Amino acid sequence: MVLSFFMPSDRFDKGGRPAPLPGRNEMEAAARAIRYGAAGMKQHYTSMAAAYAKAAAQKAGWETPDGKVMISFTWFEVNSRRDQDNVRAFEKYVLDGLQAAGVIHNDSQRFIEGCTQHRIVIDPECPGVSVFVQTVSDKEDSNE
Repeated sequence: MVLSFFMPSDRFDKGGRPAPLPGRNEMEAAARAIRYGAAGMKQHYTSMAAAYAKAAAQKAGWETPDGKVMISFTWFEVNSRRDQDNVRAFEKYVLDGLQAAGVIHNDSQRFIEGCTQHRIVIDPECPGVSVFVQTVSDKEDSNE
């Protein structure tokens, strides 16, 4: 089984232009600024990821696999200024969203074989993340 969806950023800069999804620096700043700022950010983006994942799963007729999945990410950034590890920190919210949506049972190593292909593409008009989930048995079948 294969599932894919795109989650656009809901952020804008001061000039009204699209801004990228939060990275590690924004997560840490939220944690320092307000006592529960990071918790609010996590709840917001986990819920957002869950909504996009659930809609894609319903459309695709996705059934939560009992085995492992491989997850690939393509990050769409407005420019190349941020480090890759800063960009990829958002992965936590996506994985938690996949679990909340019922796409995976849990985001532990028991159900996730790995997260691969952390590509970063520059797209100043539509920043976000494209998520591709594939059951491991399907991946092995496609390699034969």
